[in-house]
Amino acid sequence: MEHLTYPGLGIILVLMVFILAKRKKIPSDWWLFAVLFAMGIKFIGFILPYDFSIWTYCIQSLTEFYFFPLLLIYGLVLISPNQKFKPIWLWSFSLAVVFTLFLIYDMGIAKRTTTVEEIQEIYESAPMNYLLFYIAHYVYQIVLLIWFLNKLRAYNTSLKGNFSNIDNLNMNWLKNFTKAYLFTVCLAMTITLLRHIEQPSYEGLLSYLFYLSLTIALFYVCFHGIRHYAIADFKAAEDHNSDIQKATEKYRSSSMTEEKINALYGQITKLFEDEKWFLEPQLRVDALAKELQVTTHQISQTINSKANKTFYDFVNHYRVDHLKEELTKPDNRQYTILALGLESGFNSKSSLNRIFKETTGFTPLQYQRMHMRVA
Repeated sequence: MEHLTYPGLGIILVLMVFILAKRKKIPSDWWLFAVLFAMGIKFIGFILPYDFSIWTYCIQSLTEFYFFPLLLIYGLVLISPNQKFKPIWLWSFSLAVVFTLFLIYDMGIAKRTTTVEEIQEIYESAPMNYLLFYIAHYVYQIVLLIWFLNKLRAYNTSLKGNFSNIDNLNMNWLKNFTKAYLFTVCLAMTITLLRHIEQPSYEGLLSYLFYLSLTIALFYVCFHGIRHYAIADFKAAEDHNSDIQKATEKYRSSSMTEEKINALYGQITKLFEDEKWFLEPQLRVDALAKELQVTTHQISQTINSKANKTFYDFVNHYRVDHLKEELTKPDNRQYTILALGLESGFNSKSSLNRIFKETTGFTPLQYQRMHMRVA
């Protein structure tokens, strides 16, 4: 598996250098650096010779147990308000600490596992106490990865309540990496169980798939991690999270009357229909709230109540309607669809095509061909 491991080590080194070279580092940078450092040790553990010494085993096994909590905390920091670390997250190291204490007792104090033969047995067919720790570790990761995917889903949902453009803010790349990592964990657990029941032929194939999937996942997270740094508006994300937190705390127990909701909705639709606020590509709910001198919470509550849409969907509905009208004008034949889309408030070709098709069931080009009026 060395031909898969060495490229992974190279990628880790490149990204670590990139992070250190950044001038304005943010909190998640340092957590990613810690993740990459641990991942580097993890990969080195893959190519260490199996001399069946206590130190080799401890390096390889403890790296496995401590790597995942670092990865989880990195993800939580990315989606937390102002990328602030919360000490309560340290509970994710609990299983790793328990396993460390177990190794200290088993190999250091009780000296029940110290010889080369005993260490070799752990590698080849783990005793029940070690096997239970391995299985608990895999189950622990699977449960927390699923929990984290739900956190990411909630994060992206909250973005739609505050931004009209979320292409540079969503964490779809992190969600995809999390799913890929979940797949590698399931593979690793399968390999461990097969090794325990002595099925070497299947184990070899799955081991190859494990190394391959882990390397590909690393390529993916490195590429998108770098791209995320380059394009994401972190300040906007931080402001968004802070606004959400403050609004939730201040207005949790408050509610608007139906009369106030109707009045506010009328003001919002007036801004959109008469002044065409939706044409601003980076329109945010706080700008609308400031104009109408209300809270972001009240804006979101009103739009959800009256239009049954998130702020993101509400704004883009107006943009799609505006673009539909522009696409059917004969005078606009001289312009590209992208140009018309940008004039309608969309900020990229990908978001234009995706949102338009989700709303109408057609691509902008298909819609134009079907509805172009004869001049």
